[in-house]
Amino acid sequence: MKIRKKPFYLLMLFTVMFTFYLFIGRVNAGSYDLYQVRYKCPVRTEASDKSSSIKNGNDTVYVYPNQQLEYIKSATGPNEGNNSATWYAVKFDYAAREYTGYVAKACMYDAKTYTYNDDTAFEESISSFPDSYKPYLRKLHAMHPNWTFEADYTGLDWEDAAEAESQKGTSAISYLYPSLIFKDSMNPNGIIVDGTSWYAPAKDAVKYYMDPRNFLTEKGIFMFQSLAYNSNEDSSVQELLDGTFMEGSFTENGVKKTYAQAFIEAAKEANVSSIHLASRAIQEMGTNGSSASSGTVSGYEGYYNFYNIGATSGEDNYLKGLEYAKNQGWNSIQKAITGGAKFIGSSYISIGQDTIYFQKFNVSSYRTRLEYTHQYQTNIMAPESEASNIYSSYKSSGKLDNNYTFVIPVYNNRPDSAFKVSRTDTVGGSTTPTPPDSNQGGNSSSDSGNNSGGSNENPTLTAEQIINNAGYKLVNGYFTKVTLGEDVSSIRSYLESLGAEVGVLNKNWQTKLSGKVSTEDLISINDKVYEIAVYGDISGDGNVSIKDLLLVQKYLLGSQNLTESNKEAADVSHDGKVTIKDLLLVQKYLLGTGNITQ
Repeated sequence: MKIRKKPFYLLMLFTVMFTFYLFIGRVNAGSYDLYQVRYKCPVRTEASDKSSSIKNGNDTVYVYPNQQLEYIKSATGPNEGNNSATWYAVKFDYAAREYTGYVAKACMYDAKTYTYNDDTAFEESISSFPDSYKPYLRKLHAMHPNWTFEADYTGLDWEDAAEAESQKGTSAISYLYPSLIFKDSMNPNGIIVDGTSWYAPAKDAVKYYMDPRNFLTEKGIFMFQSLAYNSNEDSSVQELLDGTFMEGSFTENGVKKTYAQAFIEAAKEANVSSIHLASRAIQEMGTNGSSASSGTVSGYEGYYNFYNIGATSGEDNYLKGLEYAKNQGWNSIQKAITGGAKFIGSSYISIGQDTIYFQKFNVSSYRTRLEYTHQYQTNIMAPESEASNIYSSYKSSGKLDNNYTFVIPVYNNRPDSAFKVSRTDTVGGSTTPTPPDSNQGGNSSSDSGNNSGGSNENPTLTAEQIINNAGYKLVNGYFTKVTLGEDVSSIRSYLESLGAEVGVLNKNWQTKLSGKVSTEDLISINDKVYEIAVYGDISGDGNVSIKDLLLVQKYLLGSQNLTESNKEAADVSHDGKVTIKDLLLVQKYLLGTGNITQ
């Protein structure tokens, strides 16, 4: 038997490999339809302007100009008097969550189709990226073939990085997003970390904004753009400044110049992107300017700080920035713009923090400062905001198709797909905390009435709600989204921390207190019992191995039966059936060229 078993094994493996290579050459080809928002519009629950708007807590969920949506299907329904208007069912992100709903075609640009034809050279250029990044990059390449993408393997563990960036004082989020604010039984209204309107964010919110895959879009990608000086960007600076307090000119020492000229001059001297400098000033000063850019603050007359350098977290932090400006001698607009540019260049860009993302999250593999420290800002949404400004500038100036390089981080032990916040405790609207009257601080606002739930104890939650809140999911009645290799004790302790009564049994109905969670295990949550399906673990041993590959192959050949839970675990493509596609996905996982999404 031993003599015959090895050739049989090799024959089976050869069959799978042959099938794999037969189809691999065509797996990447395809076309991409771009559905982009033209006007701000509410998202509806049905294809009708008479239907309810989708809500994030009490807030209406909108789509915004230039936002890209994932198209699902078309439908017909009433809109502004037209009873046969076209609507799109779409999927998109809002407040770090994934939503689906209907948007009127009248709110959208005409759809554009881009084709990707298995570009061999490009596939080689992105071969170092994990498979979960590649679909996004192929779409971007189809739209902008002059763009270049580089993977930066940070060497950092995903969970460790998220935990470090979630520490009080390291990150912050605006009062405008109460559902993303950290709350617990001791701090039911959140923890203010800066001024009166910036709060410590929830860890899952930090994860969303740290996961690069959430921003591999035509607009979001610019948070990964290299920030060294590039003269091709200079012509886009004025468009970026239009509509802000810096759209015009100023006169100093008898010389009149535009703000755009000032930023370009500073960029050349500091070897920093002129677009980045202008975008950073808008991000820090706002479109209408602030006290730090006025030159009129008592005790600091004539001093400016356009990038808020030195304005560390705290109440009236802009005064700290002006004190820094005074010590640096930034007693003119040009001195402040150039001096700040040199600071950004020498203190960030030249030491491994040469993208907007790396300036917020200091995680690059070539960082020279300790990871998670020496970060330019605490606002976790700042990279997305700055990227949006840069994108809009390039689009309006016709520069989107220029040559740009994007350096995109990759974490160890990252999720198989882009992380989304899955909690349902969203709040907003009338329960939102009141903001301060100005950027100079003021009395701390009350957060009373905020119903996002700081306490872990909530006896009214159903088993399904607890599962969703914990980041797991019920699919076809099976308990899923279990991390491959996750320990039973970990799941139990986490669900129990959410107030659930939890028990786990193996497939033989014996109590299971530890060990890998496996397909066919049973989990009881309060009064409900669910069978577990771990995608890829068809054999039910908690691993994905050649054994699982052969089970799928035999099932497809008709020589092996699978239980219903085994079939669910074998459906690694998540299309509701077990096909050659699932076989190839397991094969790619075992070859180390792909991931299995739970």
